[in-house]
Amino acid sequence: MGRGRSRGVGRGRALLVCALAASTAGIFLFARAGGMEGVQRHLAAAGLFAPGASATGVGGVSAQPAAAVSPEDTPGTDLSAPDRKKENAPDPNDPEFMDSVVQRAVESMFENHPHARREMKPGGGVSARSAADEKGDASGPHGAKGDDDQKPSDKEDAKALSAQASAMTADAVAAMKAGRFDEAMGLLEKSLELDPANRQSYQTLATLSRRLGLTDQELRAYDRWMEALPDDAVARYMAAQAYTRNGYDQEAVARLREFQAMNAGDPRAYPMAADLYRKLGMRAEEGAALQQWAADTPSAPDAHRALGDYYRRMGDYGAALGEYETTAAMTPNDPAAYLQMGNTYRRMGQYEDALAQYEQAVALRPGNLSALSQLAETQRQVGDYAAAIASYERVIAAEPGSQQAAGAERGITRIERDLARAAQPAKPKKPKSR
Repeated sequence: MGRGRSRGVGRGRALLVCALAASTAGIFLFARAGGMEGVQRHLAAAGLFAPGASATGVGGVSAQPAAAVSPEDTPGTDLSAPDRKKENAPDPNDPEFMDSVVQRAVESMFENHPHARREMKPGGGVSARSAADEKGDASGPHGAKGDDDQKPSDKEDAKALSAQASAMTADAVAAMKAGRFDEAMGLLEKSLELDPANRQSYQTLATLSRRLGLTDQELRAYDRWMEALPDDAVARYMAAQAYTRNGYDQEAVARLREFQAMNAGDPRAYPMAADLYRKLGMRAEEGAALQQWAADTPSAPDAHRALGDYYRRMGDYGAALGEYETTAAMTPNDPAAYLQMGNTYRRMGQYEDALAQYEQAVALRPGNLSALSQLAETQRQVGDYAAAIASYERVIAAEPGSQQAAGAERGITRIERDLARAAQPAKPKKPKSR
């Protein structure tokens, strides 16, 4: 660490490598024939659009993890996390890949859930509007809807109360940023008094309670949300997350299954459910959700990539490669699938196949540090030290001071140490005493 480096292999270092390699009769240099980027995907590409969902309501989604709900990743309350450079995005097998898929699904469902459309009644009451109501189905002998009985002035009052409650929630988030937690708590309670159907207020209240270490209050916030909006599946999912995180597995599974039942056939629900089942250690249920996602949205590359990751974790490498190949065919210019195939071949000990996949990933995204790092490590493993050092140097030059650059420094040092050790003459063995 701390040594200045230029792009490419330095002349002195190249000479050292060649000399050491020659001194060991070429044992450590093998000739080879032919010598995640995590792209934020649109919901349509991921197969996460619910039937009838509009693109305008879910655009501009965040790629922050949804599994650990906090002020930074609560939908609509981003507390300014810096964007990561696309070319230097992490390996998509990293939990961040699945987290980003889940986050997009959560945000889409949070904004456009078909079962949780509510309107305020004057005085703070909640009026449910079911999916049938939204389509204009009759709820009485003359097709009248309860909400239509409201006078225009009442509806305007309800909108004003809802807007005021939302403004209070925004103020609460600002207070949370500034560390004024008591003030934030008071604002959120006032917001819910004005608008008991404000989903964002419940979520932010739960997040604040969690930040303060108030587990019971966090769980109570989700209970209140489910009581106020009994048809809102998102409340079930968020509650299931909280129960999972706090070790209440039985309650988590109950809420998660309610969420799945309320969203049967909605492709957004599959990755969300699979993610929680994985955290609960329920591998069969996780696999079933991912398989259903891929089956219901066969043209969604993220579905196949996630299923491939699952198979790889389970040791079914052949099935994993099949899913990654499907993904690569759908997204030939995205290095993620090639990177994953390389990782799979490497686990199988098929290093030449792994190298071919990593080289393809680097060719597509020369600045992808994950692909470069994996390529360098595999080159080192097969003994192609000169190529490995060249790849390590590219990592260091691309992002000096990063964790991956530090790993590249260690890789180069390991090669130099191994070559120096191999170049030392063998010590004569002492004759055995009779």
